[in-house]
Amino acid sequence: MTETPRYVPDISERSAFDPPFSHIRTVPYYLRRRVLKQIKFEEGHIPEKLWTQRARAVEIYVQDVVATQKDNVDEVVINKAWDEQGPDLIGYLANNLPVEKVCIEVKSSSLELRNGKQKIRDEMLSETTDGKPISKRAFKQALKEWNRKPEEEREKIISQRLTDKGVILINGGEKDRKEKTPREILNESFYPQLNRIVQKALREQTPETSGQLVLFPRLETAQDFAKAA
Repeated sequence: MTETPRYVPDISERSAFDPPFSHIRTVPYYLRRRVLKQIKFEEGHIPEKLWTQRARAVEIYVQDVVATQKDNVDEVVINKAWDEQGPDLIGYLANNLPVEKVCIEVKSSSLELRNGKQKIRDEMLSETTDGKPISKRAFKQALKEWNRKPEEEREKIISQRLTDKGVILINGGEKDRKEKTPREILNESFYPQLNRIVQKALREQTPETSGQLVLFPRLETAQDFAKAA
């Protein structure tokens, strides 16, 4: 009989975070990937319930991290139904920005991030101009042509798709086998993608605008975070 997973009390990392992150809800210790991997090593499998709980905990974590950016974000709303259609999070932006809101899709690992990108790819390859379903043969051919493209080009196409739809895709779970920090979530995922979405909106409002508009600085220190929040 499989032993009940050990629910280790949450060893909070909050005290180690720079302001304004001292109050955010971190992923509980027993749901961190290294703990789940250890359970799998010892017991041969991980209860699906724990993976589900981890996915939700990561969404809450990202919600709290993004919500600290009060100069740029008014509110971050989580999908309460969760298993129904709709984005994981909706970020309502500050009035001084040309975009009212962004949808945020949260992944809990690098693998889930890759799966999310593959889903976007499949949606693009399945689209037709006449609205009719694409045949399996046509899809396979389109996929073959997609795979011939350099990885950098594929990433650029997916990035543009997300920008056009006003969606931010975030791996809020892990990087290099470690749980992602607030800095990594903001610097590597949220702000770069928000930049592209805002820049697109500005170019549409002012067509003569050219070049890259650097709207959000990279946050490096506790003082920078305090200013941004």
